[in-house]
Amino acid sequence: MKAFLSHSSADKEFVRAVAKELGRQFCVFDEQQFDTGIGFVQSILDGLAVSEIVVLFASHASLSSDWVRLELSETQQAQIKGELSRVLVFAISTDVDHNSLPMWLRRSLVAKGVLSAKQVAREIRFHLDETMRRGQQRVFIGRAKELDAFQRALLPYDVAPPHLFAVWGLDGIGRRTLCRRAAEDVLGLGKLLPLRIETGDTLADVAIKIADQTEPYSTQAGFERIVAAIQQAKADALQARIVRNLEIAVRNRELPLFIDEGGILTPEGGFTAMLREVLLSVARNATVYLGLITNRRPNEDALGDELQLPHVRVDPLATEDVKRLLSSMAGAASVRLTGDQISELSEYIKGYPPSVSYAVQLAKDAGVAVVLADKTQLVHFRAAPFLRYLRNRLSLSRERQAILHLLALYSPLPLEVIGRSLKMSPEALAKELLFLVHAALVVPEEHGMYFIADPIVDAVLNLFGAVSIDHESVAAALREHLYEAGEDEYRLELNRALFRALHRSGKGSSPDVVFLASDLAKLAKECYHKRDYAKSIEFGKEAVGRNPSDADVRGYLIRAMVQDELYDEANAHLKILMTQGHLKEGFFLIGFLNRRQGRHREAITAYTEALAQGRRGVAVHRELAQCYLEDGDLTKAREHIDKAQKDEIDNRFVVDLQIKIAIMQGDQATARERLKQLELSDDSAFYHHRLSTVLSQFGDREGALRAAEQALGLTRGQGKKATFPMLSQ
Repeated sequence: MKAFLSHSSADKEFVRAVAKELGRQFCVFDEQQFDTGIGFVQSILDGLAVSEIVVLFASHASLSSDWVRLELSETQQAQIKGELSRVLVFAISTDVDHNSLPMWLRRSLVAKGVLSAKQVAREIRFHLDETMRRGQQRVFIGRAKELDAFQRALLPYDVAPPHLFAVWGLDGIGRRTLCRRAAEDVLGLGKLLPLRIETGDTLADVAIKIADQTEPYSTQAGFERIVAAIQQAKADALQARIVRNLEIAVRNRELPLFIDEGGILTPEGGFTAMLREVLLSVARNATVYLGLITNRRPNEDALGDELQLPHVRVDPLATEDVKRLLSSMAGAASVRLTGDQISELSEYIKGYPPSVSYAVQLAKDAGVAVVLADKTQLVHFRAAPFLRYLRNRLSLSRERQAILHLLALYSPLPLEVIGRSLKMSPEALAKELLFLVHAALVVPEEHGMYFIADPIVDAVLNLFGAVSIDHESVAAALREHLYEAGEDEYRLELNRALFRALHRSGKGSSPDVVFLASDLAKLAKECYHKRDYAKSIEFGKEAVGRNPSDADVRGYLIRAMVQDELYDEANAHLKILMTQGHLKEGFFLIGFLNRRQGRHREAITAYTEALAQGRRGVAVHRELAQCYLEDGDLTKAREHIDKAQKDEIDNRFVVDLQIKIAIMQGDQATARERLKQLELSDDSAFYHHRLSTVLSQFGDREGALRAAEQALGLTRGQGKKATFPMLSQ
């Protein structure tokens, strides 16, 4: 499926950038495909013969070119014969309009004006994908209610239609799929432009992310000039630039989507101060549309009366819809499922669409009988069980683990950066990557980039974290790639990856590397979870210096200070957090500080107040359970840890604390039941350690010794040091 790029040599630089964005497999571009041993006319004819779409880059030079006239003449004949799906026209110079084009092409004009190569490539890919899907059934089942709500929200009969909306629900539940369908049906916008708004993002960071996708540049230096201009701009200019670039996306028939990764909603459900002003600017613009994708319902009252914010909730699929989806996807994958098998599987999928995909893929790879015999993979559908299933069924060599670990830290990466970072030959890397792609662990992207599959990121970091990554080599490979490449679809992401690699290598950043405040926030969290509290404090201070209103980053800074026993500094930041109105998070952290200092009663009081203020989730109940356990109240400890487990059925920290409490209560049945869950969700070495403590407590000393020895052996096999509890057990 290819697009023939018809252009004048005078426009070669721009068209070359578009061809690079598309990739050789999706376009016919003379520099890439025309054989010097064959006449130019024949090369044109051969190129047209293998193309579904012809794209004319219309300029004064191209419309007066004899070669372009020949291409258009052949294109017209092919279209008359029905041999072409579509002709697209991009007017890339200001001296070209509808009247400049031949009559038969005037309806084909897609866009004109200043366009970036990325935008043009996305438009071409959209039409190629549409051509490929034409005649195929699209799987969109069980969302009639949500589609109706979407239409009512965006097409009200009594007020002016809104230009801003939110879609909320669980990750992976189909929020973006709904947006894609509704945007096309209701707004006539055929493509999505997803933009992740992360914890720590500033107004300038958001402007950079949007500019990277909409503003033209062709080199790293050009990209750096855009970033520098944005970083020096004032708030009003940044908001205007954001809205202008969103407007460009909508003109290109793209619906911009802001996806919340901590930068849209505050812990209280309101909007971050930075984003609130952006949303108000969008609402005042009659030509921009913007969608928000969040995990929970936004508090639209936080925006005031000036702004309408209709929102649509996306729920898990109903059982009957799961059955229909299973049947449809199994048929498309040539997997035969009986009605009874579909009914049996649907009971364990619980309305979660990704579980349907994985169930079908597992059935295709391992057979329907295997999936039906081991449905715990569907019951506990999370990253670790799925990866554990693949690790047990497939051979994940050290090289494959290293690739997964690298991509978990730095996705997306191009092939050559992966190879240079891991010092693997192209042949060896291609072989290992092909295996991982077929195992659905790595996702290839049309621009030659490779992503790790989202559901397995945490599991890879947990299970394969012992596989060492030479971050200095990663940084060198990224820098070399960035300064070799021209316009790159992922230049911003690769710059940010370089920033993280430099810091992880201990070298620190350099002035020519582009990064965002959210990168500092990520490093602060990462260092905290690695127990490098000093580094977490360093990055956390810089992050809150750039974005003082970000409660999430300040929360991690406070945690790190508490862990490092910097109690006075932690209290100072706690006061700022409370002054900013983040009461439920503030009380939670007061509880954390008190528990760390051994004041369990005071911690319980603070955690209870956090619950009263609306703090929800696993962490507060887990912390309360720990405090009650240390205070000797096993009944209350059990009550709160069970509440935590209802929110996250396979959270390994919660399950382990349940086992500890069950041991102290002498509840052998619960301890053994939770051990089965721990085996699915935690590291094998730790599972065997906890198994040993359970067996020892309930009288099986020989079994306990064997399990303890297995725990030590597995730990050494992973290249890790055994912990003191493992050795003492």
